[in-house]
Amino acid sequence: MAKVKGEDKILEWIEEGRKYIRCFPSSFQVIFPSKCDKCPEAIETIRKTWSEELGGTTEWDGYGCWLNEKGEAVCEDVKIIISAHNCTDPQSAEKVGNAVLKAGRIAEQEEVIVSAGNKFFFFKTK
Repeated sequence: MAKVKGEDKILEWIEEGRKYIRCFPSSFQVIFPSKCDKCPEAIETIRKTWSEELGGTTEWDGYGCWLNEKGEAVCEDVKIIISAHNCTDPQSAEKVGNAVLKAGRIAEQEEVIVSAGNKFFFFKTK
């Protein structure tokens, strides 16, 4: 499967929702690394925008792991950020997605995963 730039995935998500509804009754969740040099600034970008557009966030610390090319577990500290809204308009939903994309670029992440409703979106940041 070809990788798609983050902006394209945001627009795909917005267009998908427009087919069915005028607003996005959805929960949004991002799992973001929390210990890199620029991670606090990146997380604040998400927190501020999501609070402005969705009314606030609920956050907790966690631990994310995956297997590297050698099959070894690699783990890092993460911040789990979630927010929900009964009726998010397409413009607000786009701001929510763009905040995650911006945060990924600030923190120099190659990709950021966002879940909205029951779907996951992989935003390429580079």
